[in-house]
Amino acid sequence: MKNFIFLLIGLTAVVAIDGCHCCQKKAANTPADVITGTGTIKQVGVEGGFFGIVGDDAQNYDPQNLPEDFKVDNLKVRFQLKKSENQASFHMWGIIVDVVKIEKN
Repeated sequence: MKNFIFLLIGLTAVVAIDGCHCCQKKAANTPADVITGTGTIKQVGVEGGFFGIVGDDAQNYDPQNLPEDFKVDNLKVRFQLKKSENQASFHMWGIIVDVVKIEKN
């Protein structure tokens, strides 16, 4: 019986800890389909050259509307990106995205 009580207490603790993590929400003004993160602008020398974002999540993002002010190699940024479903790119470098919001980090 003691083992059952300890098991029950342990499971309750795990659920409580995990419950706190899974209840974290995005900011109220951020749509669910927006990728939010931080990363570094990189000048990529393929296909005539372009600027991409290497996310801190190790994902490459190919922004189609990166503002000129942010076309700086090794610039650290914070971003909100939306995956572009109906576009193709010759770059073949990362996920094609549209910049929703970007700022220097």
